Amino acid sequence: TKVGHNAMIYCDPPYADTTSYKTAKEFDYNEFWQTIREWSINNFVLVSEQVAPPDFISIWEQSTLRSLNPTGKSMVTEKLFVYKDGLYMKYKGVNHDSIQR
Repeated sequence: TKVGHNAMIYCDPPYADTTSYKTAKEFDYNEFWQTIREWSINNFVLVSEQVAPPDFISIWEQSTLRSLNPTGKSMVTEKLFVYKDGLYMKYKGVNHDSIQR
């Protein structure tokens, strides 16, 4: 998929390693993260997830209760990730090597 330049893109994929909706069982996480890397070069791309590959950086997080059913709630930390070599990090003037994980 092609996207323009300097676009703001928000992605909320099915969370990896969690119980997912039936329609998300065939989601290709490797292809998703590779696409995000490519889009991030010329766009501001934010990904809502709990975990991301090592070349992504969490820029925000919030603890919240999550449940797919009313009796099985659990506390999780949702995060927003950006690609460390993407436009967002260049715009912010952040040296990703100085960020502690």
